[in-house]
Amino acid sequence: MCDLCRLLLLPLLFAAQVVAAQTPDPMRPPIALPEPSTAAVAPTTLVLNSTLIAKQRRIATINGQRYFVGDRVGDGRLVAIQPTAVVIEQDGRRVRLELLPSPIRKPAGGS
Repeated sequence: MCDLCRLLLLPLLFAAQVVAAQTPDPMRPPIALPEPSTAAVAPTTLVLNSTLIAKQRRIATINGQRYFVGDRVGDGRLVAIQPTAVVIEQDGRRVRLELLPSPIRKPAGGS
């Protein structure tokens, strides 16, 4: 290779190394983790996932956790489990959580 070509390529090689050194590695973890927020945390929304009604027991699944009548749920207490809803007493008032209605499906070709 001619000497002139080498002289022209040499600055390009150095420039490429400088750019590569300034580009952060996306897979490298951050140097410092952000400080935890001290802002007030919003109360968790309670979602009724399912209910089980049997002869000997009634179980409600709320936010993925199983509860029986009398158990504490968040800041309240579970007072009733019904087939499609539960009642939670909290601060002297009753809150009713209901299951989402399941979609009605019609058989294919039926009217």
